Amino acid sequence: MSIIFFSGDRQSGKTTKLFDWCKDKNNISGILMPDINNERVLYNIETKSILSTENYSSNSNQAKFITIGNFHFLEDSFLKANHIIEAAIKAQREIVLVDEFGKLELNKQGFYPAVLFAVNAIKHKTYSGKLILTVRDIYIDKVIDLLEIDKPEVVYETNQLPNLYNK
Repeated sequence: MSIIFFSGDRQSGKTTKLFDWCKDKNNISGILMPDINNERVLYNIETKSILSTENYSSNSNQAKFITIGNFHFLEDSFLKANHIIEAAIKAQREIVLVDEFGKLELNKQGFYPAVLFAVNAIKHKTYSGKLILTVRDIYIDKVIDLLEIDKPEVVYETNQLPNLYNK
């Protein structure tokens, strides 16, 4: 299967493990969402650049926000992230990683458009690489149903991920 779920409980270190796993690899693209200085940010794996996603003053009239729980994410940040993910699929990157597919995506927001694009590319055999999605244990079945995919490989540690070499 070309789709792998990297899973674990909430706040179990999934993003930190993935960040450490992919930081020295040159054949991987996608988005991580680590907390840096108490702010949730987008981390472009390929360019190693950071884009802010949160703005706590959601009263601004100039920006559109996506709210989930106590978090207010800039909609524009997700548009940029979706573009990064789709571009990686089109460029046939060996691994495309999306951290994470969660509540927003189950509501067809956040990374949902790009992940759907990637899944359709896999289904139609126009993308031949691996798609790694971070998915909490409690959402695995819901994600499978929403994306209409066969049961993906589910791993819990980075040593279970595809063996990649620096290229």
